[in-house]
Amino acid sequence: MVGESTDPERTAPGRTAIIALTRNGARMARALAGSLNRDRDVTLFLDRRFLDESEEGDAAEPFDLPVRPVVERAFAEYSSLVLFLSAGASIRLLAPCLESKQVDPAVVCVDDAGSFCVSLVSGHVGGADRLAQEVARHLGATPVVTSASHASGTLAVDLLGANSAGG
Repeated sequence: MVGESTDPERTAPGRTAIIALTRNGARMARALAGSLNRDRDVTLFLDRRFLDESEEGDAAEPFDLPVRPVVERAFAEYSSLVLFLSAGASIRLLAPCLESKQVDPAVVCVDDAGSFCVSLVSGHVGGADRLAQEVARHLGATPVVTSASHASGTLAVDLLGANSAGG
């Protein structure tokens, strides 16, 4: 199955893949990776066309189109993903990978203008709601969190007992 985890450390908190497909997305992704790198284990994946070869020590992992294999690999190996892609493109790329909110990584997508950071997959359990807010803060964007509990300011039912379950 495409969405099966190949990495036993996938669910470890703080493993984040940042994937960008456009020039502007690559610029924002680089800035975000630099900001998040203090708190998380970040891997930056950039379309080879937008690697900054003049930037010494560019740690980005280059990829060639299509982007689907990169997204599928990141989905299987990371606990969270930030995709610098439209919501529609992100959904189409992620659809074959989706299993359940208990195991899917957090996924946030950022529009190419850097205006909105959308919590797309695993908002509560996976932490995408918090990640969207964190990414938005770093980019000066607006977080978009659409869960009913967030909108109404109530506790998410799927989080009840989550803090005490692990000890």
